[in-house]
Amino acid sequence: MNKTIKVPPILIKIGRKEDLVKLQQLGQVYFGMFEGYRTQEKEDIDLDQTDFYRRDSLEGLERRFSGSGSIRFKSKDQKDVTINIPEMKLNLFQNKYSHLYCLYAIPNVIDDTYKIDSKMLKFGESALIITKPLEFLERLIGKMESNYDMDHVSYYDNCPMFDGKYEIFQKQKTFEYQNEFRIAANLIEDNSVFIGDITDISILLDSQSLLELEYKIQS
Repeated sequence: MNKTIKVPPILIKIGRKEDLVKLQQLGQVYFGMFEGYRTQEKEDIDLDQTDFYRRDSLEGLERRFSGSGSIRFKSKDQKDVTINIPEMKLNLFQNKYSHLYCLYAIPNVIDDTYKIDSKMLKFGESALIITKPLEFLERLIGKMESNYDMDHVSYYDNCPMFDGKYEIFQKQKTFEYQNEFRIAANLIEDNSVFIGDITDISILLDSQSLLELEYKIQS
C-alpha cells in the first residue's frame, strides 16, 4: 500500500467486554469476513438488533444498475401496446480483500458540542478507546503478513438510480453515524492478527460512558 491517510486523533472499538479484553490484553485484532457485512434486510433473515445496525446489504458494491420505465409500440394490427418495465437491479460485488476490521473514528476537526450517536451503543456494552491511534496502526501493520489497505469510510446518498463504482471504503449514508475507519486485508490462515498487549495505549470502559465524555481537540 502506498498512500497517505489522515490518522484520527482517537479510535474506538465497541463490542462485547470479553472480546475487548482480548484486544487490550492479548492484542487480538479480530477481522470479520467481508461477506459477513453484506446481508439482506433485517426482516428477511433472523438478525439480532446489533447485526442490523452493523451490516450494510450493499457492502463492497462496485457497480449497481437500476431503473424503471415503459416501452410503447404498435402491434401488427396497429394497436398501441405499452409494456411497463419494473425496477431492475443488478448488483455486482467484487473486491480484492477478504477481511475487514472496523473502528469508530473521532473526526480530526470537532468542537465541544460533538457527541457520539447513541445508536453506536447497539454494537456492545463496552468500548476500548485507542488513545494513540498511530501507534496502534503501526503495531498492527508490523504484524500483517498479507496485503492490506486502510482509510476513513465516506458515505454516499441512498439514491435508487446509480451507474458507477462504490469502493470498499464507501457505505450508504444511512450508516454515516458510524464514522468508520476500516482496515481491509487478505488473511489466509486465521481471522486474527496478534499485536501484543495494548494496555499502554488504550482505556476500557462501558460504552454508555461514550455519551457522557467531553470531546475537544486542541487546535
